[in-house]
Amino acid sequence: SEANPEDPDVAGELGNLAFALRDYPAAAEAWHRAGLLLIERGENGRVMSFLPFLQSIAPDKAAELAGRLQER
Repeated sequence: SEANPEDPDVAGELGNLAFALRDYPAAAEAWHRAGLLLIERGENGRVMSFLPFLQSIAPDKAAELAGRLQER
């Protein structure tokens, strides 16, 4: 995501690709980044769409995003 680090779609797609390749740490990092960017934009519904997948591979990162969603 260095090419466009502020694009949540790029981060999300990198997460999808990493997940498909079973690189779960990379998927978790990418989805977490996408989630942070989406929350900043107020697009909370989009975060909810992948939060269960993040929960399955990185419960700590999912919990942090869920907490941020509740703050908004």
